[in-house]
Amino acid sequence: MNIPAPRLLSTRLAVAAALGVAVTVAAFAATGYVLIRDGAYDEIDRSLRVTADEAAIAASRTDLGERDFASPPTSRAGGVTPRTDPSPAPATTFVQRLEDGRPLGPARIAGTATTTPDPLPALPPGPPRTVDIRGEPFRVVVRDLPPSPDGRPRTVEVARSVRDVEATLDQAATRLTLGAVAASALALLIALVATRRGLRRLVRVRDAAERVAASEDLTVRIPDDRPDEVGGLATAMNRMLTRLAAAHDRLAGALDEQRRFAADASHELRTPLTALRGDIELLRRHDLPAGERAQVLEEMGAAAARMERMVEDLLVLARSEGAQADHCADVDLGGIVRELVRPGEDARLPAGPAAPVVRAD
Repeated sequence: MNIPAPRLLSTRLAVAAALGVAVTVAAFAATGYVLIRDGAYDEIDRSLRVTADEAAIAASRTDLGERDFASPPTSRAGGVTPRTDPSPAPATTFVQRLEDGRPLGPARIAGTATTTPDPLPALPPGPPRTVDIRGEPFRVVVRDLPPSPDGRPRTVEVARSVRDVEATLDQAATRLTLGAVAASALALLIALVATRRGLRRLVRVRDAAERVAASEDLTVRIPDDRPDEVGGLATAMNRMLTRLAAAHDRLAGALDEQRRFAADASHELRTPLTALRGDIELLRRHDLPAGERAQVLEEMGAAAARMERMVEDLLVLARSEGAQADHCADVDLGGIVRELVRPGEDARLPAGPAAPVVRAD
């Protein structure tokens, strides 16, 4: 019988451990990527909102005739110095006003009078979103402005290219993926080494079992000097081998006793058979007087009865060998001996209460 190699179990355990590490690392990498992405876009959205607020203030002052929307904020005599953003918008941030859903002109770069060749697409107000403008990703914020003097709705649209941000995020995703793969491969290697070293004791248990199966030597013992599961298994195996050896010794002793008993029984049966055969030959060859003939027949009956009792005892013994229950009782040894004595023989046994009685089956 071939026992599966323990390395298969170690490989399965190592793969399971590596899968667990891979799932954990992948979840950590995905969470890290999401946090980095959300953080980057939150910063962009904050910058866009600040620029949109400044554009709304500038548009309101233009309505009051204090300054033009495209002109940078300046202080005027008797006027108020406008607030400036301490973090100016990036050069790729574009601002465009819309009236009644139509651009009022080309988009301008925030903080300058530079305009773009084409206006930004008209979008409704809403939360920050990423849209594709002329094949390039832009993050866009659209917010409402006060309506025009004639009541037409107005909005301001602020957009910033996020191509560099997405390129950075793609690099981060690639590096996180490669790191997760490398960590999983390293975890698999470490798990393989650890499981194979840990299961090395199981190989010794298997080798001991194979030696016992091949040599039938029940004296083989497995070292059980480790207080762990493998040591417990070795201890259980040694205990099992000890009990098997004891059972084997008991079985060998029982077989020896049965052989001796069979030899004794055959000898005991030979005696009445020989006497019975002699009596039969005597009756067949000689014409005996009636008295002697009756005596010979009586001896033949006694021999047959003795053989019958011995056969019955053998049957009882055979049944008792396989019985598990213990049926002990008080047994009169004197009575048993009297039953075994041939008629006419003097057993010289004590009578009455002095007869030996034992507790036996």
